[in-house]
Amino acid sequence: CSWHHGKPPAEAGGPAVRVGAASGVLRVQSLPLLASGWATAFSVSPCDHLLKPARRYTQAMSTASRTAPVSVADYLAGEADADRRHEYVAGIVYGMVGGSNAHNLVATNITGLLHGQLRGGPCRVFNADTKVRIESRSGTRFYYPDASVVCQPNPATDTYHERPVVVVEVLSDSTRRTDEHEKMEAYTAIPSLVAYLLLEQEAAAAVVYRRDGSGFSREVYGGLVAVIPLPEIDCTLPLVDVYEGVVVG
Repeated sequence: CSWHHGKPPAEAGGPAVRVGAASGVLRVQSLPLLASGWATAFSVSPCDHLLKPARRYTQAMSTASRTAPVSVADYLAGEADADRRHEYVAGIVYGMVGGSNAHNLVATNITGLLHGQLRGGPCRVFNADTKVRIESRSGTRFYYPDASVVCQPNPATDTYHERPVVVVEVLSDSTRRTDEHEKMEAYTAIPSLVAYLLLEQEAAAAVVYRRDGSGFSREVYGGLVAVIPLPEIDCTLPLVDVYEGVVVG
């Protein structure tokens, strides 16, 4: 399960070749999109049990119907006046927990950095209050990424986007395996997506899944000197700015 037990990124990702010590980046072997092996081994998240289905969507249902999946329409209607956010996976609704101050500061820094660089262009950055809708073979999903960049937006009256080009998740102990496996597979199945970013909150470190000719390749960035390039949207994310105000180890 990647490197959440203290292993450095290179150990978790298998064979890797260092591109440059000063850059703080490792380029790791290509990861074919939805190919056999690691990318599909966790199509159902091993930590789904950490997230409890939300109760508010079943309160009005009869006892007989409570085992039925929640419809997309009912989920969206419920989210419109919910007192907390919920994600939706093929008819099942999961309540979300709040993030730590460090988590939220990293996410806010990323949103601010991208907003400043995208101004005046066709793309916009959205924060964690905007859902991403994903249609897959296993059903419809709605996730709330910590940040996303969209160049072909849905109508302003919608509460979600369907064509993000960049998705960002800040890792935490309770969501790490879902972000690294279930959500990674779901996000990388979106045709418009070019990069999926996973950032630590207690260390200046990031993993980027970037679309290439054979699917997605995995890149690892570490240290405050590292810079994540996003040429697809003409942006960069220097980790020294991403982690501004955050105490990192």
